[in-house]
Amino acid sequence: MTKAVALTSESSTRRFRTGSGEHVGHRIITLHDDLAETMAILVPSFGFPCVAFRVLDDGVVWNVLSEPPDPESFQTRVGRYGVPIMYPWPNRVRDGRFTFGGRGYTLPIATRGPHAIHGLTRERAWAVEDTGTDERGAFCRASVTTGEDPDDAWSWRSRLTFEYRLHGRTLSMQAEAQNLGDTPMPMGFGIHPWFDVPFGSPSTRGQMEVRAPASAYWELDQTLCTTGPIRPIADGIDLRDWTPIGDRFVDDVYTGLALTDGWFTAEIRDPANGRVVAVRSDAAFREHVVFAPLHADVVCLEPYTCTTDAFNLAARGLDAGLIVLEPGETWRGSMAIEARP
Repeated sequence: MTKAVALTSESSTRRFRTGSGEHVGHRIITLHDDLAETMAILVPSFGFPCVAFRVLDDGVVWNVLSEPPDPESFQTRVGRYGVPIMYPWPNRVRDGRFTFGGRGYTLPIATRGPHAIHGLTRERAWAVEDTGTDERGAFCRASVTTGEDPDDAWSWRSRLTFEYRLHGRTLSMQAEAQNLGDTPMPMGFGIHPWFDVPFGSPSTRGQMEVRAPASAYWELDQTLCTTGPIRPIADGIDLRDWTPIGDRFVDDVYTGLALTDGWFTAEIRDPANGRVVAVRSDAAFREHVVFAPLHADVVCLEPYTCTTDAFNLAARGLDAGLIVLEPGETWRGSMAIEARP
């Protein structure tokens, strides 16, 4: 992401600051921790992703998240950088169709098909509710609604509220989804953080190490949709200890997550300089995707509340993690990204 953005300070304490400005026609909000020398850039007008999380390490800026490299990428492919927010479902819904409550529903198919993918809020404008600073850091909170427009692809009225908070080398996130309608609503939620690898060293993609302490995984078909069975962890996808990525394509949905003090932690480590990125998620998230494509030097660690195609699996009677909110009910979940130079 280009760094030429005009900013004006909106709120500050002795340590923390927020700012606002514009980048290629979109309003941006920045969070700063001046003591830790860290900052984050948010784009509420275009899906509310965090498109940059920067840490100063020995005088050198470490771009922890993969950033849009140019204005065109920022405007047309922002879902492939930073932290996209996936709601009201993460990952894929087979053929963009599912049944709930005895009724069939259709969702938009991805450009390259054949499934609906990663929810509906990644490119919508979000309403900023509050920005500021306190003793716990610099923060920004925004929300987006579904089902208000008769043409909305999501048939249920709901509100998703999301807050970023920067403190030290940790970017914390809190999500809250509320059913605003008068009928039960199915839902799932996830984030899709992209991390460039290696972390500023001569290491290669294959030498980067990943750890994700999970005891099982969901079987996928060739279109990366879940087929149903949960399998015990097997050789080749066992990430309970540090494991090099190697030269393989990785896109696995883990479950049976091992929690420590109520949190699951997945990590990427650069063996050449010891830098580590940790993605933590609380007990509201029961699945975790590890994604490392072959076409780019990136790794994604993705907390999910449910597995891929949970709507259809649940309709078959499988426990896929599908959340059903009754009218007025609220779901909440917490996540964090920590950079350890």
